[in-house]
Amino acid sequence: FVSEDGYFLTNRHCVQGSSVFTVEVSNGKVLRAHVVYEDASRDIAVMRVESDARFDPIELGDSDDLKRGQQIWTMGTPHGKKKRVSAGVISGIPKQGEAYRDIADREEGEDGHTTYEAGRDTHIDTDADIHPGNSGGPMLDAQGRVIGINTFIEPTRGGSMGFAMPINEVKVIAKHPEVFSLISAALKSIELMKHDEDLRLSESFALCIEAADEAIRGLSPEDKKAVMSDMGVRKMFREALKYARKNRGRYAAAYEEVFGVPLDDP
Repeated sequence: FVSEDGYFLTNRHCVQGSSVFTVEVSNGKVLRAHVVYEDASRDIAVMRVESDARFDPIELGDSDDLKRGQQIWTMGTPHGKKKRVSAGVISGIPKQGEAYRDIADREEGEDGHTTYEAGRDTHIDTDADIHPGNSGGPMLDAQGRVIGINTFIEPTRGGSMGFAMPINEVKVIAKHPEVFSLISAALKSIELMKHDEDLRLSESFALCIEAADEAIRGLSPEDKKAVMSDMGVRKMFREALKYARKNRGRYAAAYEEVFGVPLDDP
C-alpha cells in the first residue's frame, strides 16, 4: 500500500484483461479492488481496495541513490507461494534520462514470465530471485524502503536476471493516483468524442489541455509540474497529436505554455 486509504501499486501486465479484482491483505481478509490508473510505458498500474478500513502504507525510498553491490530484498508470490522474500544485490543501475519503450515491446520468456526489451538501461538489475508471481512486488533496501517494483526477468543459460522499475519513476503517480486517473479518462473521452462529433484537432487538443488543467487544480506548483512532466501523461498528449503534421510544434508549444514543461523528451 502507498496510502492509508487503500491505494497500492502493481504491474500493468498483472491486471490486464479486467478492471475489478479480489486481493488478499496481510490479515488474511479477501477484499475487492479496482484499477485506478494504468501506464503501459512503464508497466505500472495503480489499484484501490474497496474498503473503509485504514491501511499502513510502506515507506518509499530513493531509487536515484542506488549503488552496484547494494544489498536488496525482493518480495512476492513466486510460483504461487505466498509471502516469499529473496535476498540479493544490485547488479546494475538504470541510466538517467533513458526513454522507456511501450509495453508492447515485452515478450514472454521461456518460463512464461515477462521479458522487456529496454530493461538493461531503464530498470534496476539484480541477482535476487525473481520468478513468475514476483511481478508487482516490492524491491526493498536495507531499511525496508521500497526502491523498485519487480517487473520482469531476462532468461539466461544459468537461470535469469531480474529487473525492477525504479520507484522514483512512479512516486508522483503514487502521490496523486486520482489525478492521473482523471487525466487519462478525460483524454480517452475526448478521443471518442472527436470521432463521434468530428472535432478538429485544434478543438480536441485544447479540450485535452483544459481537462488536465482542471485535474491538477488545487495541487502545489511543484506537484503540478511533476504531474505534467510525467512521461505517461506526456505520452498521452503526444498520442493525441499522432496525426498532426505541420502544426505539431504549435500544439507542443501550447502544452509548454500552459504547464511550464516541454511535451517532448529533451
